[in-house]
Amino acid sequence: MIRFWILFLSVLAAFYWLNTTYWYIEYLAAPSLHFYSFISAGILNLFGYGITVYQGNMSGKLFSMSIATGCDAIAPMFMLISAIGFYTYGSLRNKLLGILLGCSIVFVLNIVRIISLYLIGIYANDWFEFFHLEFWQVLFILVAMIYFLYWLRKYSE
Repeated sequence: MIRFWILFLSVLAAFYWLNTTYWYIEYLAAPSLHFYSFISAGILNLFGYGITVYQGNMSGKLFSMSIATGCDAIAPMFMLISAIGFYTYGSLRNKLLGILLGCSIVFVLNIVRIISLYLIGIYANDWFEFFHLEFWQVLFILVAMIYFLYWLRKYSE
């Protein structure tokens, strides 16, 4: 278990250093942010919001917002990948399935987050900062932790 914590915390520290580098921002974060904004705008446009996307910015007639570094859900995905991958027990198959399912959950949750923030920006703008900085941050941490505990209980044997 000590090995797990040393590896997990070391890789997290390396990740938080890496995410400040030009390479990370240019080649991982920026394309990811554009992809998230493209999908989110596409879903909102199905409901007639008329949003255009340019370099991670979502602009509509009623509201505009930027999807910035940190809004890409890469950190919670990386935490899940590290936690499941470095955990002492569990077959490679179960670890890969756990990582795939966990990252899929975080990906979908991030789309829901972006769409909800856009709608909050239009219909309840006074609540935007709360949902952006507090509610969704806590929810992401809880979802990642609960999923990891679920994976531990079900698949790590």
